[in-house]
Amino acid sequence: MRVRDVLGDRPLHAVRQTESLREVVQACMRSSQHCFPVVDDHGEMTGLVTLGQIRQFLDEVNETVPVIAQDIATRPTATLSPDDDLDRALERLMALDVEDLPVAAPDDPKRVVGLLSRRDIMAAYARRRVESGRA
Repeated sequence: MRVRDVLGDRPLHAVRQTESLREVVQACMRSSQHCFPVVDDHGEMTGLVTLGQIRQFLDEVNETVPVIAQDIATRPTATLSPDDDLDRALERLMALDVEDLPVAAPDDPKRVVGLLSRRDIMAAYARRRVESGRA
């Protein structure tokens, strides 16, 4: 199975790099994602913000400090391609110890087309077992 086979219709929540910390926190509260691509005005990914980063930042800094998404974002350490197989995707998620990774367009690594999570992969494997009669 390939990443593109399990991306599904789950909406991708990205945050603009100029969004305030409050807007980023609100986006997190509306989503089940653990990782949020940070995009510029052209929709190109410039970084990632994780729930862990937001929690750590809120613990260390007064919430009234003027901060935007780009201030707390990190450069993406890895992305997936829709053509990657799920075994490789899971290995990458585990090696990086993250719950989600952005999936980039094959022809443009800065354009995010989705987000793949460990639970997406586990659900796909479980469906495959049921379909093959090995449930």
